[in-house]
Amino acid sequence: MHSVANSLALAAVVSTAAAAIQGFNYGNTFTTGQVKSQSDFEAEFKAAQGLDGTNGAFNSARLYTMIVRIIK
Repeated sequence: MHSVANSLALAAVVSTAAAAIQGFNYGNTFTTGQVKSQSDFEAEFKAAQGLDGTNGAFNSARLYTMIVRIIK
């Protein structure tokens, strides 16, 4: 029973990792430093879903941010 649970857990992790490959990372700001709004994220997400040849396969998004400590 223990090995079945381990196998199911491993399958879930592998499945999640495989799904994560088909997506994009979205930053929280534009290159100008302006903060993005919900409509900006929606537009980027819809653009990714509509890429030619993907059949809407890009159906996940990851928001990334970075915390920087500036030492003066």
